[in-house]
Amino acid sequence: MASTYKAYLGEGLGPLEWIKQYQIPHPGRVIGRIILHLTMPGVLGWVLGGNNAHLERARPSSCRIEDRLKVFSESDFATFMRDDQELLRAAHARWMLLCEREPSCDSVDATSNSEAKGIYLSSTPAVIGSSEDAQLLLADSAAAGEHAKVWRDDKGDCYIQTLPGCTGTWLNGKPLRVGENHLLLPQDTLEFGAHPASEVYKVKMQHVSLESGGLNGKNYTVIPVGHQTKTPSPVAA
Repeated sequence: MASTYKAYLGEGLGPLEWIKQYQIPHPGRVIGRIILHLTMPGVLGWVLGGNNAHLERARPSSCRIEDRLKVFSESDFATFMRDDQELLRAAHARWMLLCEREPSCDSVDATSNSEAKGIYLSSTPAVIGSSEDAQLLLADSAAAGEHAKVWRDDKGDCYIQTLPGCTGTWLNGKPLRVGENHLLLPQDTLEFGAHPASEVYKVKMQHVSLESGGLNGKNYTVIPVGHQTKTPSPVAA
């Protein structure tokens, strides 16, 4: 008698337990699958087609996947999956060495969210140091006049080299040997002269469409939010 009520208690099928050997699918699952097969093409067509009944008349009623913007060729994807460095080289971006800080009260406006000092990396080595002649002027007095140099090679890889006679360079908190070339990657941090240093520089990539001529290696400048349409104004160091 207990087996008769098992089905009502959620424990099996009771006296109909023998039906399981035939592995008959649940009717609700079968009906649901049929409904999905019948309705899903129409639903996807409506969604992927952009619900074009509500679009403005001047806009195209549909778009195709092949019409999308292509930054890379599909044939390059396999290479990018194997080699992260190849993906970085192919990016439409410029590399920067940047130190950011909170904006001072007299420089805050509706378009600014930070102040930054830094340089773009290029094939011409840029000198980093406490000397006024350096392309990137360091505020830390412990840094040498010509402390290090950074550059981007013909492949698009970025490197830093600590120059002889300096007091130390730290990459992601680890000291670098003098005279050795070290590969730089996005989000790497660099400190010069002391660890921790008063200024911490970060390696960043910036899309070419956002490049600004206002980036300054001598002074901090205001960095506007979003696309930069004007040259940032310098602020006090």
